[in-house]
Amino acid sequence: PFFWPAEISSNRLDAYFTRMAASSLRNYAAEAEAGVSFQNSHRHDELGFGRSLTGTFEETTELARVLAEFYTIPGLRLNAVSTDDYILGVRSGLLKDVSIGFYDAFFRCSLCGQNIFSWDCPHIPGVKYPKLGERGDVVGEELAFAWVENAHLSEVSVVYDGATPGAAILKAQQEAEGGRL
Repeated sequence: PFFWPAEISSNRLDAYFTRMAASSLRNYAAEAEAGVSFQNSHRHDELGFGRSLTGTFEETTELARVLAEFYTIPGLRLNAVSTDDYILGVRSGLLKDVSIGFYDAFFRCSLCGQNIFSWDCPHIPGVKYPKLGERGDVVGEELAFAWVENAHLSEVSVVYDGATPGAAILKAQQEAEGGRL
């Protein structure tokens, strides 16, 4: 078997102006531990070419993230990409970004706390709004984003450019840092 570790998600602000809440990240870790499919580019209509073995939630004062380990076997062709091609892509550092598929999430506005999709929330993720001080005066700007709460992990995919900074196959990073590409 071929094994690889990956950071699959974190609470970093992503390209969609969302951040994963700890509740979602804990769910992702538990579900990766139970085993989820590793896919090619979120192609849910194709068979996966790997599976998770572990899932770990890590949290520091600045960062919360989920690490997982995956495996596949060489010589398997289920779809257009063989596992041999995938393994070579990881070893060469060409394949590194990952992305997750998730479901049943609640999207809470970072500014007002309301459901970002409801009429009660006047904010749009990615837009800056005036930040008011204690006396009601404008003291700066705040970026609106959505916290993704209580989401569940459906799959992890290798992608050409993931939305979440740092979500990557760690083996590719380790190989590149060690000069073994």
